[in-house]
Amino acid sequence: MTRAQAVAALRRALIPAVVAALLTLGLVLGLLLTRPPTYETRVGLVAVPAAAPVPAPTVNTNPEYGSVISLAMPALPEVAVSDPVLQRLGDRVPGIDRTELAETVAVEVVPSSAVARITVQAETPEAAGAVLRAVVDTITSSNLLAPVGTFRVLGDPGSAPTLVRPDPLLAIGLGATAAALVGLMTAAAIQLARPRLLTVPDVEHVVGSFASDGVPVVGMDRRRRRLDLLVSHLSGTTAPGHGVVTFPAGPGDDDGLAEAVNERLRERPAGNGRHAAGTPADDTAVVTVRLRRTDADQLTAALLRAEESGHPLRLVVAS
Repeated sequence: MTRAQAVAALRRALIPAVVAALLTLGLVLGLLLTRPPTYETRVGLVAVPAAAPVPAPTVNTNPEYGSVISLAMPALPEVAVSDPVLQRLGDRVPGIDRTELAETVAVEVVPSSAVARITVQAETPEAAGAVLRAVVDTITSSNLLAPVGTFRVLGDPGSAPTLVRPDPLLAIGLGATAAALVGLMTAAAIQLARPRLLTVPDVEHVVGSFASDGVPVVGMDRRRRRLDLLVSHLSGTTAPGHGVVTFPAGPGDDDGLAEAVNERLRERPAGNGRHAAGTPADDTAVVTVRLRRTDADQLTAALLRAEESGHPLRLVVAS
């Protein structure tokens, strides 16, 4: 791909890619930022021997203590969602049931240790704090380790919960990433759908290989501003009383180009209708090319139609 083709491809894919990226960004932000708020609070629990004054990582060689710990720690997730916890919540979190409690509380037991972490997520900070305190109170008062041990709480169950969702920074980051990916995929899809984008030099190359008598190619960005240039190209080769017949390359029509040119040619004074010697007194063929909508095969097909029409091909307009 030449540099001109790359620039043309970028221009064609830019607007659809930007639109797709903005829509994706808005969708992701809308989904993430409109979710119900979620507050989180957590504490740790460590099992220590009953005679230990502080929650230190003490290694106890008493087989009875070790067996109690190995049996009690896996039971903590069940205790955290048991009926005593629901009873402790009572009026503080009305309407909560076992299923909702199980979705709210997470108990992580560190394997081969006497350490556990309790995490509570709820839609309000009051509910999160109430559930955490109820779970901690139930576990510490359950005497699961009696008489050889007890639970010590690491952290403050009464600390203010933290808002974890929605997270604006995370939402913006995910949205920007998704938007960039969608924009790139859109641009790639457009390029794959139309892998060959014609530029004015490409049109000149195709026309030069097709027409041996050197048919000029006129690049035209805005038809109205370049109409005088087209008329000047055609005035010397179009007989008086005749006009132009356009052959669009690719989909669409000539966007009124033939009508506008013929109107200007009819306005010429009679004496200015001279045309080259040997030129048939017939309409002139003009091939029009939409650079962002036409490939080389479509341009060649339009040139063939112009040749088969019997009208002399005098100009190719690329816009």
